[in-house]
This record gives sequence, C-alpha cells and structure tokens, in this order.
Amino acid sequence: MIVLLGVFFLSLLLFIKVPFSFFPDSDKKGFVINLWNPEGTDIEYTNKINKAVESEVLKEEGILSVTSAIGGSPSRYFISTIPELPNTALSQLIISVEKLENINKIGQNVKDFVDNNFPDTRVEIRKYANGIPTRYPIQLRIIGNDPNILREYSKKFEDILRNIDGAENVQTDWKEKQLVIKPELDKVKEREGLVTALDIATSLNRTTNGIRIGIFKDGEENIPVLFKEKNDSREFNINNLGQVPVWGLGPKSIPFRELIKKENLVWENPIIIRKDGFRAIQVQADVKNGYRVEDVRKRFAKAIKESGIELPKAYKIEWSGEFFEQEKNTVEIISYIPLQLIIMFMTCVLLFGNLKDPFIIFGVLPLSFIGILPGLFITGRSFGFMAIIGTISLSGMMIKSAIVLIDQIRYEIYTLKKEPFKAIIDSSASRIRAVILAAGTTVLGMIPLMFDPLFSDMAITIVFGLTVATLLILFVVPLLYSIFYKIDKTKEN
Repeated sequence: MIVLLGVFFLSLLLFIKVPFSFFPDSDKKGFVINLWNPEGTDIEYTNKINKAVESEVLKEEGILSVTSAIGGSPSRYFISTIPELPNTALSQLIISVEKLENINKIGQNVKDFVDNNFPDTRVEIRKYANGIPTRYPIQLRIIGNDPNILREYSKKFEDILRNIDGAENVQTDWKEKQLVIKPELDKVKEREGLVTALDIATSLNRTTNGIRIGIFKDGEENIPVLFKEKNDSREFNINNLGQVPVWGLGPKSIPFRELIKKENLVWENPIIIRKDGFRAIQVQADVKNGYRVEDVRKRFAKAIKESGIELPKAYKIEWSGEFFEQEKNTVEIISYIPLQLIIMFMTCVLLFGNLKDPFIIFGVLPLSFIGILPGLFITGRSFGFMAIIGTISLSGMMIKSAIVLIDQIRYEIYTLKKEPFKAIIDSSASRIRAVILAAGTTVLGMIPLMFDPLFSDMAITIVFGLTVATLLILFVVPLLYSIFYKIDKTKEN
C-alpha cells in the first residue's frame, strides 16, 4: 500500500511537466492572414498591399484557394472565427490548403515577404481553433478612466511582453494613435455664409468618402450607391483640404479654408474600448510556433510581478484571452463535480446499504492519475479542457468496475457463506475477465480518437487512465475491503 501511494504522489509531480492548454488547433485545412497597415491608411493603398501579398501567396505550393476581404472581415463563415470591425487599414486573406503541415511554412514565408517589402504592414497568422476562439492567445486588460494613463501603463506592459521569449506581434487593441486635424472654426464667417457644422461635415464627407444615397440590389448582394463630388481625377489629401467647397443656405459655396480660424494637429486614439462602462485597453500578443501559450503567459505574469509596477488607485488589470476562457469554462465544469459525486455516492449507499463499501469505491478514483499523467506526458499532450472532461468520464467507468467486484465479494461472503478471506480471493479471480473486458471495450473504442485533433487529449486520458486504473482496481479494492472489514488471513486460517 505504501508503494502504491508513493507511485501516486510521484505521478502527481508530472503536473509540473505536463502543459496546460485550452483547446488544440482545428484540423480544418485553412487559415487566415490579417494585414494591418497604420491606422488611417486609405483603403486603396490597403487594397494595393493585399494584391501584392495575394500574388505572393498564390506562388506557394499546396494552395487550393485564396479569398480577399478589404476594409473588414466577411460574414462569419466558420463558427470559431471572430470577425474584425470595419477598418480601412485592414485586409484579410482567407486561404485553403491541401495539408495542415503547409500552414506554418506558408505563414512564415508571407511574414518574411511582408517584412522585406512592406515594413509598415503587420502580419497576423490565424489558425482555426477548436472550441471558443479568442482574438489573441495572450491578452492583459487594464481598466480605468483616463485614456492617457491607460496608454502610459499599457506601454510599460508592452515593453515587458516584448522581452518575453515566445511572444510576438505585441500591440494594444486601441491600435496606434492617429494624427488628426482639429480646426477651430470662425463662428462669424459661418453666420455670414449661412453655414452650419452639419453643412461642413456633409461637404467634407461628399468630397472624401462620398455620401450614401441608396442601395443597388444585385441578386443577393446589396451594393451601396454613393454620391461623391468630382475632383478631376486628382487624389484628395490633407494638402488640398482647404479647397473643399462648403455649401450652406447661401447662393454659392465657400472654400473650407476661409472658415478655419486656426488649425490644430493632435494625436488621437482611433479606438476607445470600454468594459462594463469603464475604459479598458488590452495588451495582446501572439505566440511563436513551438511555444505553449500558458508557458509564455506565466513568464509574462512573473515579469510583471518582478517589475514592481503599481497601478494608480481605481485602476486594475485582469487576464483575458485564452487564460480567461479556460478558467471560466473549467470553473463551470468543476462546479458541478460536487453534486455529481454526491449523487454517485448516495447511489452506492443505497445499493450496498452501508458507508464502508462506497468509501472503498471512491477511494480508488484518485488512482486513475497514475495512468492519466504519464500518458499525457509520454504522448506530449496537454491537460486542458478536453482532458478534464475525460477525467470526469473516467470516474464513472471506474465506479462501475469497483461495484462489480465488491458486489461479487459480498455475494460470496453472504450468499455462498464462504470464509471472508477466501471469498475475496475467489471474487477477484472470477471477476478479472469481466472487469478487464468491460474496460477493454472502452479502451479499444477510444484508440481511434487518440489521433483526432479535438478529442485526442480526452481519448488519451481515458485510454491510459482506464487501463492502469482497471489493473489497480483488481488489487486495491480487495485490499481496501480487507482493511475496512478487518479481514485477516492468519485468523481465518
């Protein structure tokens, strides 16, 4: 018994070596490339960059199809994707490949091409996920009121994260600040020209992006109809902003520069995100190939603690991303375990009419970790959401085998009137085939799932855990029964 407990505690030490993860990557043969240009980039330039990258992608081997989306994401075409908000600086390439092994190679080649030819463009490789998707695997949220303070501390955390081995593409979800013109308008000239602020906004919009005046329906597609002022094929930019004609209630237009009293150039946040009514900025990053998300996150958390950064009063940080989703869903599952155990325990009490036998049955459940943890360690898998589900399922299978064995022991003692020690030996021997074959059918049924990207962690948990637990049950249950009921071989002889 002491040796068994020693093996059990040694197996628990493997928790240090077995990595934790949320969900594995999907087996869908495709991925998405996000191309982010600097905030405020004209959509025509974004389209130009996208065409160049698309042409490079089509040169790669193993490409089945490439679909481009400019200025935002298409409608959700796969359940585990998160569409990006409309943004003229964004373009997406939705790529289908022949083999999953091609994804990392193609992604790295695209990164190298963009870095060498378009240094201002940021590349994000997004594989499809199983389960709940997140925008970035590592996300740290800072919550407060003042945008400047949030920016200041997010910059400190960004600097820390950039020095963490395995982290890449470090940024915030507020993106980089954008240089904008905030003109101070001359109220006197506005009144003289019969012009209002709405007239100015309408005139600028008509000259730049155009005003939506209708929709043209082409089959199932709705195409917006825009009214845009003719500019003689001249490209509009900040230098000819003052030439925009502003129409009010007067008989003629007024150049916009005549209505400006003072021009102010300021840096402004293009996006301000709130959570529960408070401003919140997220420091986020991707994880390089070959690194585990939880390992990188833990190093980041340790570096934050060692940095000694203290937030002002009324400001706080919290984890989001994969860590938040894993914690939330794991807690939800574990919260039902006490009720599950109580119901199963009471069922065993009603079945045997005492407390000793249920305690024997539930005493062997932790022994499944002697098989689970070495199995995950040997196969290189992680203990995550699916492994937890496998562990919970495994408990029911072990209880079934233990009930079969104890019921046979009780039958031989109380019905066949055998001596208790001999009844234990005979019961264990007679039930070996039944217990092993019942567990074996489950193990054989799970073996094909060991190679499935989604269910492999659960299948490995059940296969290794049930195999070892079944063998232990045949020895440990009789041993515990003899201890609980004080059955001694010497006395019986």
